[in-house]
This record gives sequence, C-alpha cells and structure tokens, in this order.
Amino acid sequence: MNLQESLERATRIANLGHWDWDIRKDNHTYSRVMFQIMGMEREPKSFSYQDFLSRIHADDVESLDRCVKQSLATGSPFDTIYRLQREDEIRYIHTQDQLSNVKHSIEF
Repeated sequence: MNLQESLERATRIANLGHWDWDIRKDNHTYSRVMFQIMGMEREPKSFSYQDFLSRIHADDVESLDRCVKQSLATGSPFDTIYRLQREDEIRYIHTQDQLSNVKHSIEF
C-alpha cells in the first residue's frame, strides 16, 4: 500500500475529510471522504472558493469568509465551526488550519 492509499484509508476510517486549495487558480481538490461530507456524488471539473461558500449556511458565510481572509492575510492559524447546507441536511463542520500552507482538514 502506498502513502496515498494509506492516507485515503485512514481518512475513510476516521471519517475525516481533507482538501487542497490552489489559490492562484482558485480551485479546490477534495478527498473522497470530503465529497461525502459535502454531499457531492462526484468531483466537479472545477470548484472555486465561491462554489464552496455557496454550500455554507447563509448565516455562517460572512464569519467563515472573514476567518479565511484573515488567515490568508496574516498566515495565522484558525479554528472555526460552520454549517454546511446539503440538499438533505445541515452538517456542522469543524475546520482547523493555517492557510499559509494551503492544506485543510475538516471533520464533523
């Protein structure tokens, strides 16, 4: 089993999603578990920051956006909880990261 397969297995067992954000291209790449958490059946050809925000509960968009922009501007870590609006339910998402390294982990 290679490193990528081990990571996918561990995240599936822990029900832990992760994603990368190419800020220059404004494109997110999600793990399989992250797609499940987001309620997405398959990977879209592209998924921008605005696409991501469109899936966030309307009452949480402004505070999440502010948190992300502050981390991008300062390189400081953040730890936040927000609601993800899926077609069938609302999920509470806990995100911890530091955007200077542009790697993200999300669990619920």
